[in-house]
Amino acid sequence: MNVPSRVNRVLLNKVINIGKIFINPSNHVIPHWIISKADPERGIVDNFINNLHSAPTRELLLDVGAGNFRFQDYLETQGFVYESQDFDQVFDQDMRGKHTYVCDIENIPVNDGRFDVVVCTQVLEHLANPLIALQELSRILRKGGKLYLTTNFLFPIHGAPYDFFRYTNFGLEHLCHKSNFSI
Repeated sequence: MNVPSRVNRVLLNKVINIGKIFINPSNHVIPHWIISKADPERGIVDNFINNLHSAPTRELLLDVGAGNFRFQDYLETQGFVYESQDFDQVFDQDMRGKHTYVCDIENIPVNDGRFDVVVCTQVLEHLANPLIALQELSRILRKGGKLYLTTNFLFPIHGAPYDFFRYTNFGLEHLCHKSNFSI
């Protein structure tokens, strides 16, 4: 039996960490305070995620529109059991097919009430049918579960051709109310 030695495991972990730098260098090389100054929207969303409650009971969390898994490591260190969803044409081509659920946000193939927490950051503006998507998120959340949602208001077109809407707080409240969420 070929069991890797402790030295080999340490070297393998270093290679994996170096690989992460090449896949997504801004998450591993550039200090977060520089990213926040260069990309204020990203800084706001990062701060939002960093202020989520910890999950002492290992709550099941779905990261909707997870893209390049930007928040996975942090959320797992907070105690969440992490699962991800994105559509098959996810913007980061290297991440295609790597999500727990590769599907449309309007039809996530899970039982009703499966998740304790759903995180949906900077996704809603990319959806042609945001009301249907929010109703689906309401379906997959357990009673009393939490949806953490961010989206753009004043922001340039991005992710074309999948960039459809900008939201006011009134529009978001309307969509959430129609989807049986309370704010």
